[in-house]
Amino acid sequence: MKNKDSVELIEYTKAQDTLNCITHALGAVLGAAVLILLIKKAVPFDSARYMASAVVYGLSLILLYSASAVYHGLPQGEAKRTARLVDHSVIPILLAGTATPCALITLYNHNKFCCAAVLLLGWGSVIFGLVAKLFFFQKTKAACVAVYIIAGAVMLSCSLAVIDEINVHALLLLVLGCAVYLFGSIFCAVGRKHPWFHVPFHMFMVAGSMIHAYVIYEYVFIAA
Repeated sequence: MKNKDSVELIEYTKAQDTLNCITHALGAVLGAAVLILLIKKAVPFDSARYMASAVVYGLSLILLYSASAVYHGLPQGEAKRTARLVDHSVIPILLAGTATPCALITLYNHNKFCCAAVLLLGWGSVIFGLVAKLFFFQKTKAACVAVYIIAGAVMLSCSLAVIDEINVHALLLLVLGCAVYLFGSIFCAVGRKHPWFHVPFHMFMVAGSMIHAYVIYEYVFIAA
């Protein structure tokens, strides 16, 4: 793919890449645990919506963290360049994957219009992100970040339509998870010039994901 040649590789030391690989390999393992727990919790509901939500969300966690772990685990070269392209391309899949159970279960039970809006916005951002990264990697970084933040904010705001029907504690935790992601992104930006900062960025990403996983398990996967 011609676009792959435009993908710049950051020069990490072996120790830095090892820590980056380990932190997100742990994220993938935790994602697998989340997938299993949610499938087990979905079974008693005997609902395609619950099961689809469990599978989509769990797999989105595994996909993102596995892609990142593979990228950081590879030595410098063309394979690592391809892995970085894939790593960045799957980011919006976790955004949409996280929104899917919130839409298919919580919003579906109270406001089907908001449910449809969140799903369309979430998976629409996936299509945008995949096209942008696979074909215009270097030219669309700022645009992709803006789209992901705006899409996330709009999807989160859809919960206001059913604020009287949902657990406020869960909503606050959902916002906290988003805040952890955003705070972690600061380390990502700094890490372009100071590669050691990429390690705490990875840790914040896993922490944000686990906060959201807790919310989905404890507050979303409940009876209507």
